[in-house]
Amino acid sequence: GDDHVQLSTGSAAKGRILLVEDNPVNQEVARGMLMSMSCEVTVADNGKEALQHLASEAFDLVLMDCQMPVMDGYQAATAIRESEQGTGRHIPIVALTANALPEDRAKCLVAGMDDYVSKPFTLDQLQATLSVWLSGDGPTREAAERSVTTTRSDLTRLYLSNADDLVNSLQAGIACADLGVIAKGAKALQAAAADIGADPLVALCGNLDRVAREERLTELDLCFEQVAHEHQRVVADLRSMTVKRA
Repeated sequence: GDDHVQLSTGSAAKGRILLVEDNPVNQEVARGMLMSMSCEVTVADNGKEALQHLASEAFDLVLMDCQMPVMDGYQAATAIRESEQGTGRHIPIVALTANALPEDRAKCLVAGMDDYVSKPFTLDQLQATLSVWLSGDGPTREAAERSVTTTRSDLTRLYLSNADDLVNSLQAGIACADLGVIAKGAKALQAAAADIGADPLVALCGNLDRVAREERLTELDLCFEQVAHEHQRVVADLRSMTVKRA
């Protein structure tokens, strides 16, 4: 069909977008918004179809619904990140999620997504999020093949914008001694810490995860305090680096 339609109204975000969404109504709404932002849109009905498109075409960004049949957004994001390993490429993946709860955000991040927009969203919300990840000068080869340093600064920004949520949901888990939430939160924070190479924090999160799984309740508070303290140190480091770089 006419999957490649382009409008140029000269709006802020431009780029080639792969929209992964199984609901026909949502597809049309999102496609209309993207086209009004001068994006070129290709639609995939599920994660599996998205991977096929990505294998053969270059895109600047993937807009990924989380709940889909055949292959959901989390599985698809994980598969995309696996396929990028060792290539130095990192395509921005923005999740479309019906839930804005910290654990859902965490789930998006663990799957390798970069950002998320909560449904239902407005044109302004979509545009604000996409403009962070798309360069304003239209699709470029560089956008498709971003260097490792760009990826690194994205991961830094991602960590700064999301890790506090992860630590807060961990703290909530500790408060009610919910071992499942603690183990899940520790893993999510560990993944985020690994992305930015914060090795001491990775180790402390692993420790907290283990203590939760082995139900060593008396050690939970201390382990969490170590994690929270190291997280604050990492944030301070990243902030000073971001300031220097800017």
